[in-house]
Amino acid sequence: MADSNSNFILECNGDEYEYSVGTFTLLSKKCAELVKEGKYRGSISKPVTQETLEAFKNACHLNPFRVTTSNAFELLELAQE
Repeated sequence: MADSNSNFILECNGDEYEYSVGTFTLLSKKCAELVKEGKYRGSISKPVTQETLEAFKNACHLNPFRVTTSNAFELLELAQE
């Protein structure tokens, strides 16, 4: 497994976001699978609303985030992906 100081790059809506591999592999089964294969990049293929993306980014950085009626189902889809 990767050094906990390395980063995982996640592409979404045409932008790239960096997450700590050590943390993100604990939060994302998909990330953990990719890192085991030596891949440190992933992507979310479908468009994500800005509200949901902000909540997702905060959650992945272990920061507080808001689940609202407008982002709950999209956050659930991201979590399952």
